[in-house]
Amino acid sequence: MHHFSSKEIVHEYQRVIEQFRNTEDKPGRITLFEWDIEYINLSTILAFLDQILLRRINDFYSNNYQPVIMDWGANIGYTILNYKRQFPGAKIIAFEPDPQFVSILRRNLKRNGVRDVKIVDAAVWTKDGTAAWLVEGIDGSKIIDRSKNFQNTVTVRTIDLVKYLDQKIDLLKIDIEGAEFDVIPHIQNHLSKVKNIVVE
Repeated sequence: MHHFSSKEIVHEYQRVIEQFRNTEDKPGRITLFEWDIEYINLSTILAFLDQILLRRINDFYSNNYQPVIMDWGANIGYTILNYKRQFPGAKIIAFEPDPQFVSILRRNLKRNGVRDVKIVDAAVWTKDGTAAWLVEGIDGSKIIDRSKNFQNTVTVRTIDLVKYLDQKIDLLKIDIEGAEFDVIPHIQNHLSKVKNIVVE
């Protein structure tokens, strides 16, 4: 599997910083290595370069050329693009409830020729139903208590993840902004078929 070198990644990071030095941090599109990525804000792109490509915090090793990957909290799809670069035959199920993110996620995958990812537009949770969702336009968007009077909230669908854990899973990537404290205890007795877990 090819990894970008540290020098290449740092060069891209510096290029992005320089390109946007005197511009407002707002939604846009950028070419990053071979990808054409739409984004919400520049910090998302910089985190992709730093955390996912340079530090490789979500990487895993597999002797399966078609690993099954579940991405809980797929955001705008940059982790999926990286997984598909590493494992073109990967079978990926992506969960993303944020209505702003999921639309960009779909466009980013389509724009970069990734057409075989199953996208579930729902929040991973302990039961099927609905929940209040705080829309922040950043990575911090999350499920919140309905009784709290937050601005910028929408109702999203929730899914009990147990039903997805009845198969062999090579990687379970979890980035669900605090819901881990409820979800992980709920699924702990159903993880025997999961080989690798990454929790952001």
